[in-house]
Amino acid sequence: MNYLKSVFLLLLLSNSISFFAQENFRHIWYTADDNTLPQNTISAIIKDKYGYIWLSTESGLAKFDGQVFKIYNTDNIDGLISNRIRLFAGKPDKDSIYLLNDSKQLLLINKRTVTNLKTKIPQPFKSIQDMLRYNYNPILSLSFTDDKEYIDIVAGNNLYIIGNDSIKLYNLKREKINDIIYKYPKKAQFYTIGNTLYLDSKNTAVKFTGLETSNIKYDRTFKESYYLFTNNQCGQSFIYSDKKLYYLKEKQNYIETILVSDDFDVPHNNIISFYYDEPNRVLYLGSSNKGLLVVKEQGFKHIDPILSHSTGTDGVYYALENFGDSNILSSTGEVFNINGKSSTNNIAGFSDKYMLVIDNNGDIWTKNSRYLYHFTKNSNYKQYDHWKLDESITTLAKSPDGKIWVGTFNKGKEFRGAIYFLEPNDTKSSPQLFLKVKEAPASMAIADNKTIWTGTWKGLCKYDIKTKESFKIKDFPECQVRSLYIEPTGEVWACSYGKGFFLYKDSVTTSFPTDKHKYLLTSHCITEDVNGFFWITTNKGLFQVKKQDLLNYANKKNTGIYYHYYNKNSGFPNNEFNGGCQPCSVYLNNETILFPSMEGIVYFNTTEINPITPANPIYIDEITIDNTPFPTIEKISLDRDFTWINFVISSPYYGEPYNENIEFMLKGPIQQEWTLLNEKSISFSTLPHGDYVLKTRKLNGFGSGWVYKDIKFTVEPAFWQTNWFIVIAIISGISLIYLIIKLRMRYIRYKNTLLENKVLIQTTQLQETITTLRKTKDDLSKQIENHKRLIKSITHDIKSPLKFLSITGRYIYNNIDTEKDSVKENLQAMYTSSFQLYHFVDNFLEYAKETDISDDESAPYSLYRLGKEKILFFKNIAQLQKTELFNTIPKNYTTTINRHLLAIILHNLIDNATKNTFEGKITLSAQVSEHTLSISVEDTGKGMTKTDLEYYNNLLQGYIKPEEGSSSSKGMGLPMIAELLNILNGKVKILSQKNGGTTITITFNL
Repeated sequence: MNYLKSVFLLLLLSNSISFFAQENFRHIWYTADDNTLPQNTISAIIKDKYGYIWLSTESGLAKFDGQVFKIYNTDNIDGLISNRIRLFAGKPDKDSIYLLNDSKQLLLINKRTVTNLKTKIPQPFKSIQDMLRYNYNPILSLSFTDDKEYIDIVAGNNLYIIGNDSIKLYNLKREKINDIIYKYPKKAQFYTIGNTLYLDSKNTAVKFTGLETSNIKYDRTFKESYYLFTNNQCGQSFIYSDKKLYYLKEKQNYIETILVSDDFDVPHNNIISFYYDEPNRVLYLGSSNKGLLVVKEQGFKHIDPILSHSTGTDGVYYALENFGDSNILSSTGEVFNINGKSSTNNIAGFSDKYMLVIDNNGDIWTKNSRYLYHFTKNSNYKQYDHWKLDESITTLAKSPDGKIWVGTFNKGKEFRGAIYFLEPNDTKSSPQLFLKVKEAPASMAIADNKTIWTGTWKGLCKYDIKTKESFKIKDFPECQVRSLYIEPTGEVWACSYGKGFFLYKDSVTTSFPTDKHKYLLTSHCITEDVNGFFWITTNKGLFQVKKQDLLNYANKKNTGIYYHYYNKNSGFPNNEFNGGCQPCSVYLNNETILFPSMEGIVYFNTTEINPITPANPIYIDEITIDNTPFPTIEKISLDRDFTWINFVISSPYYGEPYNENIEFMLKGPIQQEWTLLNEKSISFSTLPHGDYVLKTRKLNGFGSGWVYKDIKFTVEPAFWQTNWFIVIAIISGISLIYLIIKLRMRYIRYKNTLLENKVLIQTTQLQETITTLRKTKDDLSKQIENHKRLIKSITHDIKSPLKFLSITGRYIYNNIDTEKDSVKENLQAMYTSSFQLYHFVDNFLEYAKETDISDDESAPYSLYRLGKEKILFFKNIAQLQKTELFNTIPKNYTTTINRHLLAIILHNLIDNATKNTFEGKITLSAQVSEHTLSISVEDTGKGMTKTDLEYYNNLLQGYIKPEEGSSSSKGMGLPMIAELLNILNGKVKILSQKNGGTTITITFNL
């Protein structure tokens, strides 16, 4: 049973697929019931020179800008006593539209508002009765019952007064030009097209040129009886037949009838007023009891086959491909013809609906997960080859040479994949690996046989087919590129999921701005028509944009881009189009574009689409200050105490409201950037004083030109903010400052006088003190000098006897011949003591001399020689101690440290080492690093205890004074070394161990 049902459904789908009826027009009602109109009787409709539609009702006038109605009645028209408005008269192109109410009050529509006139009757009328007669509007027919009835019809500069058997011609000043006797049928109807008068006569018409007549035909024959409706005030006429309404347009040899409404019953809906906005192709119909009907053309159609769910689509379509003249192939296996025919083929059960390629032989390629399918045309697509790849297939493409290219995605490795190719003409061909790629292709396009472009999940890449070299487009944003459009000129257009669409040209990537609600962030694909427009599908509708506008934006020639938006109000059933498939559109015969959607396939002929663009100027219709209306003059002055100002912005636009985007900004003491105007008014409150400019702008359509409107206003300052007050305040301030400065200067002079006297007294005292200090200094200097001389004299006098005593002691010690050890030892002690005392006095004398020597550097000298001199000096004493002296200083070491001071330091160090070393050795060494010179005296003597070592280190570092230490510090050696190292900016370090010797190292910075 299920099998028979499936066969029946398939046969039904294959042979009798039908399409939903296509609505060519969209009908929109505005009524008093929805609070858009004041009343439901629309007596007349007219359009002024600014682009606004005006409606006369029995409750006032309504001005329509395409989105909202502005009502004029007794509430806002001064002196108006009745709201029942009759028909219009006058000249809209001259900005003078006259009308009467039933109280015969004359009103004027001028500068987008209504004024109650109390002046003379305008030409060509002589009285209110003339205007009333002219306001007669023949709805169905015109017939006369007696000789006194006549009507007035104005056609251009002519006034026709039509009676039962004559027609009289006047100019607009009511000056008669001519008249003729003219007989016409009783139910004949006169009407105007533009500036010409016509008389209808059953599928033909009589044309009046002045009072000369000629016969003219309509461009179609109306088989059934038809009705003729007129709007003589606008020079428009219509024919209604078989629920179709035609707009009449004058041509050279015939009258063109343009279908403006279909399948709508005019009499049944009591339509009594007509107006056709020809540039926008919008029809306005006024009913006597139902309000206003706006009829707009719908150029979009859609294919939605009955029982399409049997193919697994549920009316949802993805990949489409051109399948011959006027035919398209869907990935569901269905073949559609835009004329209504359809069929199916064998691919439906093998395709995952996302990829279709028809190769140069007419064969079909599709895929499902890892499987690649090839259906041959010769078998009527019943036979196929297939291959299973190691990775999931993501995209298919055909290069100009006919090769089929396959992109795959490796789920095991993040975003990695591969590209394969096949030769369709090779019957034994199988997918051959072209290249393993780091970024798997989500989409692919090959405009020539040289380069493969791939859109990935991370951006845009290209590959050289010959060299297999890959290039990652570096400045392209990281996003999923769902489709590519490559032009022969080299431009690469890319649509992404989440970041809009891009142009890559001349190694530069351009990211385009989105629409106000950011629908274009999910762009599916780009289709270019022969008129230079791009059509871009999204999840929220369809966009049309001029290609040159995009190129100009990329070249920084314009700052904005006009996108024209279409939604389901334009004729398609669902705003969500489908992407992620290839191809995601078909352009048949450079005429019809087809897109897959969530409800069937949307298609349209690009020449039949009439985008209504927001080309009209921007107007400031009303200004309200603290709830009080204010005239819309060029410049407005506001009192500083105002609390609120409101500007009503208007611009007539009769297309999709989404396409009109007015922006505003405020310039002045308070600055404001361009902001999208969401309402029809702009308000400000408590602005600081100053001059302001309220700027408004909008894109006026394709070409992306800006329309601007500015209005200036001034917030007056308070008296303390005025220039004259500021000048007076500045002068007063300067005067006050001058007075304060003058008084301050006088006070300062007085204080200076007191200070000078005080300074004079203190200076005298200071001079006396300085004189006393100088005398004291001189006395102390003389005393110190005398002490130095005395010390040097005493030391010098002591030095010679001690030296003689030392020499004598050495001589006796060396030459005495005695066997008594005690005598020998005493002589040695006497010699040693006298020798040490001599050298102590000699060092003391040298120290006394060197205290006048600074740490100035000497000329360079050999450090080795200085050490050698000191070793020779202590050689004999060391021999008595059975101690050896060694000089290991490198011979090439030189220094500029003060030689005298350094000699005294080494002398004392070697002397101390000789005293404390018996049967040992003393080594003199030096070492130079990058920034320091180190000189060491190392002995193997008795060493020091920890207490002595700590004391001597503190003494040499200057932490304690000699008198603070033990009695062992009473000699002059170590304090002298400490003082000399301080002069030379040197440092000393002692390393010693009891019975383990001592090493003293002095260090100088180079």
